[in-house]
Amino acid sequence: MCFWIWGVQLRIEKDKIIQKAPKKLESIHIVRTMPYPGFPTDIQSPFMALATVARGTSIFIENIFENRFQHVDELTRMGADIKVEGRSAVVRGVNALQGANVVAKRTARRRGACCCGTCRKRYNDDWRHRIYRQRL
Repeated sequence: MCFWIWGVQLRIEKDKIIQKAPKKLESIHIVRTMPYPGFPTDIQSPFMALATVARGTSIFIENIFENRFQHVDELTRMGADIKVEGRSAVVRGVNALQGANVVAKRTARRRGACCCGTCRKRYNDDWRHRIYRQRL
């Protein structure tokens, strides 16, 4: 997945990478998880988290695992506009997310929750200290 789809520009130099992003990301349109070398299912939740605050509508189609959208309830608790039907999720970007207590039991979902924590409206450093690892 190239970040230029969101309107992000990357310039790679010998000793650094320079990123320039718009104030509002563009929607990703359609993301389909696939086996290698396709889009990896493990980064679907953080990309969905970023899509929640992008301009427009993004569609995520999960082709590898069932029940891979379990993080959606946590994202909607923060104000995301996501509708799930079967293996597809439609994400409509909102202006900002709100802080909320969320539970992310799997590593991929924790990454998504961390992305949302950085996208919320009122930002402070306390959110990082409230991420708990829960074993089942």
